Amino acid sequence: ADEHIREIVKRSLINPYLKMYVICYDEASKKKIEEMFQDIKTNSIEYLPYSFKEDNQEEVCHGDFKYLNYLLGEDNNE
Repeated sequence: ADEHIREIVKRSLINPYLKMYVICYDEASKKKIEEMFQDIKTNSIEYLPYSFKEDNQEEVCHGDFKYLNYLLGEDNNE
Protein backbone atom coordinates (compact mmCIF):
# COMPACT_ATOMS: atom_id res chain seq x y z
CA ALA A 1 0.00 0.00 0.00
CA ASP A 2 2.85 2.41 0.82
CA GLU A 3 4.37 1.95 -2.64
CA HIS A 4 1.01 2.66 -4.31
CA ILE A 5 0.57 5.89 -2.30
CA ARG A 6 4.16 6.87 -3.08
CA GLU A 7 3.56 6.48 -6.83
CA ILE A 8 0.32 8.52 -6.71
CA VAL A 9 2.09 11.32 -4.83
CA LYS A 10 5.09 11.18 -7.15
CA ARG A 11 2.85 11.58 -10.22
CA SER A 12 0.82 14.37 -8.63
CA LEU A 13 3.95 16.42 -7.82
CA ILE A 14 4.49 16.98 -11.53
CA ASN A 15 1.95 19.78 -11.07
CA PRO A 16 4.13 22.83 -10.24
CA TYR A 17 1.25 24.52 -8.37
CA LEU A 18 0.66 21.65 -5.96
CA LYS A 19 1.81 21.96 -2.35
CA MET A 20 1.54 18.78 -0.30
CA TYR A 21 1.43 18.83 3.49
CA VAL A 22 2.27 15.60 5.28
CA ILE A 23 1.23 15.42 8.93
CA CYS A 24 3.54 12.99 10.70
CA TYR A 25 2.60 11.45 14.03
CA ASP A 26 6.11 11.51 15.47
CA GLU A 27 9.77 11.94 14.53
CA ALA A 28 10.14 8.26 13.57
CA SER A 29 7.21 8.38 11.14
CA LYS A 30 8.51 11.66 9.70
CA LYS A 31 11.89 10.07 8.95
CA LYS A 32 10.22 7.03 7.37
CA ILE A 33 8.06 9.18 5.09
CA GLU A 34 10.99 11.47 4.17
CA GLU A 35 12.98 8.38 3.17
CA MET A 36 10.05 7.17 1.07
CA PHE A 37 10.10 10.45 -0.91
CA GLN A 38 13.86 11.09 -0.86
CA ASP A 39 14.19 10.65 -4.63
CA ILE A 40 11.56 13.33 -5.29
CA LYS A 41 13.52 16.55 -5.61
CA THR A 42 10.95 19.25 -5.00
CA ASN A 43 10.02 21.90 -2.47
CA SER A 44 6.37 20.93 -2.84
CA ILE A 45 6.34 18.62 0.20
CA GLU A 46 6.11 20.13 3.66
CA TYR A 47 6.25 17.93 6.74
CA LEU A 48 4.26 18.92 9.83
CA PRO A 49 4.62 19.46 12.69
CA TYR A 50 7.91 21.26 12.16
CA SER A 51 9.02 20.29 15.66
CA PHE A 52 7.69 17.57 17.90
CA LYS A 53 8.59 19.60 21.00
CA GLU A 54 6.39 22.55 21.87
CA ASP A 55 8.50 25.70 22.47
CA ASN A 56 11.45 23.73 23.92
CA GLN A 57 9.14 22.18 26.52
CA GLU A 58 9.19 18.55 27.54
CA GLU A 59 5.66 18.10 26.18
CA VAL A 60 5.66 16.28 22.86
CA CYS A 61 3.46 17.40 19.99
CA HIS A 62 2.00 14.55 17.90
CA GLY A 63 0.55 14.84 14.40
CA ASP A 64 -2.83 13.44 15.43
CA PHE A 65 -6.44 14.62 15.05
CA LYS A 66 -5.96 17.13 17.87
CA TYR A 67 -3.08 18.67 15.88
CA LEU A 68 -5.11 18.63 12.65
CA ASN A 69 -7.98 20.40 14.40
CA TYR A 70 -5.49 22.98 15.71
CA LEU A 71 -4.28 23.59 12.14
CA LEU A 72 -7.86 24.00 10.95
CA GLY A 73 -8.55 26.56 13.66
CA GLU A 74 -10.89 24.50 15.80
CA ASP A 75 -10.95 25.41 19.48
CA ASN A 76 -9.83 22.33 21.41
CA ASN A 77 -10.72 23.79 24.81
CA GLU A 78 -14.43 23.03 24.56
